[in-house]
Amino acid sequence: MADSQKASWEIAAKPRAKNRSRYAGGPGAGPDIMRIYSEFFVQAEDGRTSLDVLVLGATPELRDLTLERGHRVTTVDLSEKILADMTELLKARDDTREMRIVGNWLQLPLPDASIDIVVGDAIGNNIEFTNHHRLYGGIRTVLKSGGAFVCREVLGMCDSKRLTLVESIDFVHANHLGLFDLFFEVYFCTSDTGWDPRTQSISLEKTECSLHAQVYGKNLLTPEEEEFLKEFVHGSIVTTFPPFEEWKKTVQRHFSISEMRHATDFQFCSYFPHILLRPWK
Repeated sequence: MADSQKASWEIAAKPRAKNRSRYAGGPGAGPDIMRIYSEFFVQAEDGRTSLDVLVLGATPELRDLTLERGHRVTTVDLSEKILADMTELLKARDDTREMRIVGNWLQLPLPDASIDIVVGDAIGNNIEFTNHHRLYGGIRTVLKSGGAFVCREVLGMCDSKRLTLVESIDFVHANHLGLFDLFFEVYFCTSDTGWDPRTQSISLEKTECSLHAQVYGKNLLTPEEEEFLKEFVHGSIVTTFPPFEEWKKTVQRHFSISEMRHATDFQFCSYFPHILLRPWK
């Protein structure tokens, strides 16, 4: 995450650190999401064992996956509080193979060519698009020869038809979608229209204000849905969801796209693909 968003993420992370099964954006939201992560990990390992893996962010599911596969883990997150809270959710909180670092993803505190695999969930979405070249360039720098980068990114949402907030809720109900898809649909519909790499973003605070003004208390949601949105749509996080082709042009300055897959757990997985990348030789 960016320095400017540290305080915002610490607020938003509170419910996310209580019960990961209720967190719409987390890898633990659905079994197919973690299955693809595991399969991409196997490909990235390429038969090797006891590797050095960098996890960007405190995501407990990815840290558990790495440790379960017998690797050494370096976890980097900007917030000491989030890192500590998410560590409490690990299956093995005291595993000596994990080193935790409070640091900035845009200034990775690691030697060049010291990491075999980098993994991160929606890391590009939490960095301003104007800094994506710097983000992916830094990841490329710390990877060893033959290394790999495994991630999941929300891409191409601004390429699709934009619905109003009420239309998004109607879409969820008409298609019998669940709470997690409800979260993403109402979040995306409040994003800026068009694409400007300098300004295009989605504000959780803007979504929260729109829900209070247009939805809450108007019998548009079930009590469970309203309770869920009030729990997770809270804070002032700003995220970036670029068009796929724009993201591709930036990332391919540093990596080739080896494979891309979509999980089938939820509707939102259609624009939240898993991606396996290899650095250019």
